[in-house]
Amino acid sequence: EAILNMAATDPKVFRDVLMQANSEGVSPLFTAANIGREKVVVIILSKAAADPKVFRDVLMQTDFEGPSPLYIAANLGREKVVRIILNTAAADPKVFRDVLMQTNSEDRSPLYTAANYGRKEAVEAILDVAATDPKVFRDVLMQASTTDGISPLLTAIKLGKEETAVAILNKVAASISHPSKPLV
Repeated sequence: EAILNMAATDPKVFRDVLMQANSEGVSPLFTAANIGREKVVVIILSKAAADPKVFRDVLMQTDFEGPSPLYIAANLGREKVVRIILNTAAADPKVFRDVLMQTNSEDRSPLYTAANYGRKEAVEAILDVAATDPKVFRDVLMQASTTDGISPLLTAIKLGKEETAVAILNKVAASISHPSKPLV
């Protein structure tokens, strides 16, 4: 945190520190999300939030294979990291939607990968936070993996991730039962 505070006095150095990636394109936020370092994720995002451009860039940065920090956290079932990233991104509606809809090199979204691997808690976290914006919620649910055309719900069902499929269906049912948060 001290390094980020010192770097924050010079906007270019600050951005460079947050965006610095290794030879595989892996950034500090990606690494923290990957290994579940929640405090580091909070510090990076809170510091990045001071500059809207840096904030967006840090959240959207991917490694060479295309996954973002949110994607890798969802893929590994790091529910708390998923919530931290999305709750922070929600401060900017455009960034929020873009982070949720960003796909990897195989056109798979964070929700899709969480459903694919049966990461029920990550699926619930994504849908809980996405439900704060009915249009985003619908778009996230309807987004299919373009490489195989299978939605997050269908992949959970197809791969036998029953608890995950039930979690998705429950979130849809909850959105429908709240007239202020319609699905469509």
